[in-house]
Amino acid sequence: MKKRVCPACSTTALYVTNALGERKAIYVTRDNEIIPTTPSDNLEGFDLETIYCFGCSWSGTIKRLK
Repeated sequence: MKKRVCPACSTTALYVTNALGERKAIYVTRDNEIIPTTPSDNLEGFDLETIYCFGCSWSGTIKRLK
């Protein structure tokens, strides 16, 4: 699976958050599919509009990923 990367630091280590501030580690595929890094995780209730990078301070939309 080809993964999209952070435009600032080029890592694939990304995450999303929910209203409680909890983080869920994800990958974003070349087809813009958001997949949890732990297959049993559920992304229900998480904001999938804003993606955050574990490697630096970048955050933005899927469209901005490389």
